[in-house]
Amino acid sequence: MSENSKSSTRAGRIRNALLASVLTVGVAGATGVMLSDGQIALAAPVEVPVAVQAAAPADFSAIVETVKPAVVGVQVKNNAEPVANRGTQGRMPEGFDDLPEDHPLNEFFRRFGMPRGDENAPLQPFRGDRGMSQGSGFFVSEDGYVVTNNHVVSDAREYKVITDDGRELDATLVGKDDRTDLAVLKVEGNGFPFVKLAQDEPK
Repeated sequence: MSENSKSSTRAGRIRNALLASVLTVGVAGATGVMLSDGQIALAAPVEVPVAVQAAAPADFSAIVETVKPAVVGVQVKNNAEPVANRGTQGRMPEGFDDLPEDHPLNEFFRRFGMPRGDENAPLQPFRGDRGMSQGSGFFVSEDGYVVTNNHVVSDAREYKVITDDGRELDATLVGKDDRTDLAVLKVEGNGFPFVKLAQDEPK
């Protein structure tokens, strides 16, 4: 065998030995470490950090419990606008003028404010039913001033405040503002729990 052939054979063996060593190290690294007695020591498990949980919603329960005694219900009563009524609310709807007197629809119109009648009868005021609406508010002073929404009290004639302990108190309207939708009521009395408003400008 020539020297060149021997050199090529030796180089091939060295290359194969290096490849085998690399493969052995790779397998050992992936599955464990080869001990002197031939046993394989498994690699220690990797601690995978648990994903950080999303932040829980802010808990306002303490604030709610603090201000709850100052929160009130607001009930208001108003009157429907007077409507001119020609004796029997004017003409019958189109197509119903010739209904017999004993027709069931005549009873319907009588019950709901549209009975048949003489359109030439004199106009009479129509009194609407008293309406009621409600909202909420809170005391801003111990002597009975309450802040609520303007849209709750804007068309009202009577005002009532229901406190957290169930008392119903008559109230008067002090002022209201359409632009901010705020209104102020006043009830008689003292010692009411109230919400203290901040003195500083909001940042």
